[in-house]
Amino acid sequence: MELKMKVFAGWMDRDSGLFIPKENGAVGDGFDTEPIFDEVVCDLVNLTPHPCVIFDDAGEEEIARIAPSGQVARVQTLAIPEREDFVIDGHYVPVVATSYGEVENLPVPKDGTIYIVSVLVVTAFRMKGVTRTDVLAPDTGPESVVRDGEGRIMGVRRFTR
Repeated sequence: MELKMKVFAGWMDRDSGLFIPKENGAVGDGFDTEPIFDEVVCDLVNLTPHPCVIFDDAGEEEIARIAPSGQVARVQTLAIPEREDFVIDGHYVPVVATSYGEVENLPVPKDGTIYIVSVLVVTAFRMKGVTRTDVLAPDTGPESVVRDGEGRIMGVRRFTR
């Protein structure tokens, strides 16, 4: 699916009308500037096993449905047993700490392509200090998620990185 995306390009100095590209670094205090965005056309590739459904800001109108690509990006996990268990109705329920390993099946960055992955992939990257600006996840947090009357997730209003 093709997407138009606003990408931060730099600042416009309101006094002089000069454009300051983002590559020049942050604009210091005392300047009267406004952010400038470029519109870029990107391909969206859904690397989750589910359709990614995007709603408008009000959560009322479906604006996009991105089908799974057939390739799924996953994170290797390692369950490390903790020193405690819970007992529920006579059954032991273990407690583990989860460690995240390598991300599998995620293509290398490609100009003009944005990859939609699970929040777990984004979280694993963040925990490892990895920055991939070509990777987004559906934001299922309470301000973004759209649910039906039964509480099932129908889609989201935004992405997270």
